[in-house]
Order: sequence, then C-alpha cells, then structure tokens
Amino acid sequence: MKRTISVNIKGTNFIIEEDGYELLQNYFNRLEQSLKNEDGKSEIIEDIEYRVAELFSELLSDRKTVIELSDVQSIISTLGQPEDFIEEGENAFETAEPVDNAGNSRKFFRDEENGRIAGVCSGLALYFGIDVMVVRAIFLIIFFLGAFSVPVYFILWVITPKIKSNVDRLKTQGKAVTVDSLKEEMEGAAHRFKKHSKSFAHRLKNNENRNYNVSRIIRLITTVIGVGILIGALSLLVPLVTFGVLDTPFIPAQTDFGFLSFSSINELFLETDLDIFWMKMSVLVIGFSIVSFLILLGLRFLFNIRNKGYKVLTSSFFIFGILGIVSASFISMKTVRNLANEAEIEKKVGVVDAPVLKIYSNIHTLNLDANYKININDGNGVITILDNQVYNEGIKLEYRLSKDSLYHVYQKFSANSYAYKTAIEKAKNIKHGISIENDELHINTDYTFPLKDKMRDQEVAVIIEIPKGKRVNMQNANITLRRDAIDFDEDFEYEFQSGFLNGSGEYKHW
Repeated sequence: MKRTISVNIKGTNFIIEEDGYELLQNYFNRLEQSLKNEDGKSEIIEDIEYRVAELFSELLSDRKTVIELSDVQSIISTLGQPEDFIEEGENAFETAEPVDNAGNSRKFFRDEENGRIAGVCSGLALYFGIDVMVVRAIFLIIFFLGAFSVPVYFILWVITPKIKSNVDRLKTQGKAVTVDSLKEEMEGAAHRFKKHSKSFAHRLKNNENRNYNVSRIIRLITTVIGVGILIGALSLLVPLVTFGVLDTPFIPAQTDFGFLSFSSINELFLETDLDIFWMKMSVLVIGFSIVSFLILLGLRFLFNIRNKGYKVLTSSFFIFGILGIVSASFISMKTVRNLANEAEIEKKVGVVDAPVLKIYSNIHTLNLDANYKININDGNGVITILDNQVYNEGIKLEYRLSKDSLYHVYQKFSANSYAYKTAIEKAKNIKHGISIENDELHINTDYTFPLKDKMRDQEVAVIIEIPKGKRVNMQNANITLRRDAIDFDEDFEYEFQSGFLNGSGEYKHW
C-alpha cells in the first residue's frame, strides 16, 4: 500500500505515488540546477513539463488512474538525466571529449517521434541528413518495382532501437555530445513541442475536435451500412411474403392452373403432403430468420443497440434458422432416398424387314382433340402439366447389332423410387408414342407419366437392333452426327451406338 499525491502539471491534475512524485521533483530540481547558466532555461524546463504531462496522459486509462514510481522512472529515462546535459562544473562539456566512444561516428536509431509507422524512414533521413520524404519516396519506388521494401522495413523495425533521449538523437546525426549540441537539440525539441502542441490543454481540445470529426465520419459510415442492410432485408422480405407466405405462382409453366408456385414445385418432388408442409415451413423459418437477423443488424448499425434484449433476439433467430436448416435437410435426404433404386423395363414394338429403316420424329405435340394436334412451345415454360399428366421430352436411341437379318425395335422405360417394386410400377406408368409402318419407324419426341408418380428421373429409350450390312436413316430431324446413316460395318469397332432426339426434333449421335 502506497500513499499518493495529486499534482497539477500545466493545467492537468495527475495522481502520483509519493515516491514517484519525489523522484520527479528531484529530477526537475537537478535539471534546473544543470541549466542555471543557460539562456532560455525556463522555456526548456517548461517544455519538458509539457512533455511529462503528455507522457503521463498516454499512460492513463480506464483501468489505470495512478502514475506509479516505475512510470516516472521510465519517463525520466526517455527524457534523459540532467547529468547528460551538463556535468558538474560550469560548461564542463565545452572542453570535454564526446560521450560516444566512437567519436563523431553515426549510430542508426528509429525516430518514432517524427515517424508515421515505426520511425524507420525518419530515422534513416536523420542518419543521412536528408529530407524524410525522399526516403519514403525511395521505399515506395522499391515497393512498386519489386515489393521487397516491405520485409526490409519490418526487419529494420525489429532490429533497430528507437531514439529514447536527445543523446541518441545526436548520435544518429553523428554530432558530438557537448553542451552546445545538447542545448541546441533541446531548443529544437522545445520548438517541436510548441509547434505540435502549444499547450497540453489545447492539444486535448484538438484531440477532442479530431475525435469528434472521426466519430462523425464513422457514424456516417455506420448509418449508410445500416440503411443498406435494412434495404437488403426488406428486398428479401417482399419475395418471401409474396412467394412463400402467399404462395403466389411465379415459375413459368404450361399447366391447367397457370404458373407454378413454390408449393406446386414441392408437389412434383416431395412424396407426401406432410413433407410438402414441413418443407414450406422450414424454408419460411430460414427466410424469416435471415431477414430478422439482417433487420436487427441494420438497427444496430443505425442506433448502436447492444443491450441484452438484442442479444437474446439475435440468438433466437439464429437458433430458429438452424432448426429450419435441419428440418429442410431431413426432408431433402428423405426425398433423395426415393431416388435410390432404379428400375428398367422393356417392351417390344415390332420387327422390320427392309434394306433401310427410316426414322421419323414426331415433334412434341399434344393429342388432346381428335381434330387437332397442339404444338408445345418450349419457350412458354419449364414444364408442362395437363390433366394430371406430366409431359417430358427427349428420347434416347440405342443401336445394337441384330442377331439376324431383321430390325428389332424395343421401348425401354426407367424410373426411380425408394423400393425396386415401386420403381417398376412408376416405369410402367410412362406413356410414349411409337409406331412402325412398313420400313418407317415413327417416334414421338415426348412422353408422359402421372403427376402422382412425382419427378423420379423417368426416362424413355428406343432400342433398335440393326442387321449387319444394313443401316438406319434419320429422315426429318435436324441431324448432328458423325455419318449420314447409322450402321454396323465390318470396320466398326463397337457393338453399341447411341443418340438423343430432343423435343424440337434435333438429333445428336454419339
């Protein structure tokens, strides 16, 4: 336990430990005695008092309110002992040798007082006696040329000591440590102190004004960020309410009931009504949690909200969002499970005995009326659903070598489900138009399956077995293939070929 003393230094009160105060008082007494015969003694001592007040102020904080003995010792060490200025005996240094054993040789120090970062450039400028802007310009040029000035700067920062006293400053300039040089340096230091802060109270006022201006700029930035976040949150809230809560149809489609909504899309993939309900609730919970979190974040930037209620709300929305993600993930995994087993079934269409089999594609149409065929424009929607039937397009063609002299044509239907037996039933429900007329094979480019079967990767393939020496010709399709006809010549190295006939009648061959 130590006693403390309240001391006023240049208009500012400080609480100092008693032994620290005694050390500081002794320091100023010795300094005044050392400078008693020097011109400008009072101004030099006054400026040192300002410097002490500044250093004391930098040491204080919310957790530290008392200047300790060690603090005073550190500051005195930084300022330099009075004996460093004048030895015992009047003007003893005028005829004495320099303190530096190396004579007038220079020693490099970092000049943090005049530096921007660590004082490396200002120390080099002081060492070489040039303008600090020249040194900084050299570092920038080197940086843009090769970028190795940055590691050099940091190495110098680490290994180079900083200027701690006026003696160090004189050593950096290669000046002899004499009474005249020290007094000159002190006068220069006093001039710098006066230039940067005429009084400590004035400097505090400047700092307050500067801090106020910085606070206004920061406040402006946080306000802009907060408004931007709120606008983003509202831009998410509108579609969330419109398409999520109100379930407004927005996905282009050709259906009996117009566009598809979010729920309608779920009905195409999710197995049960309960899955559809929980998926919708999960997505809404995730969406509203994100929007609410963004709103709270925007309000925090605008009004600097940091109370307990804010933390509780943000934590709650975060937990709700996680629960929504878990629920949606569970339903998604359950749906993926329904694609685990694939079943394929084949149905024989017929045989053809002809030199060439001609294939005609029937472009994607609807035969809903005995007198009309309704063309389906792919640009009108991503999917077609009419009379509870899903219309899909794109037919695979697979070519194999026939075991006899006849063409054999088969249909292959495939579908997925959680159980193999169910997958077979879904494959049987696929309907595809195909017919044989003499030497012609007519293939519809679309196929259908019941809406209740859901989207389970239903596909249709037409298998054509081609006799050796014969070929298949595409008649009315926009053909992109390696050869004008598909065949199995003697020089053909594969026993299997394939192609794809899309909804617009374009054929691609592999």
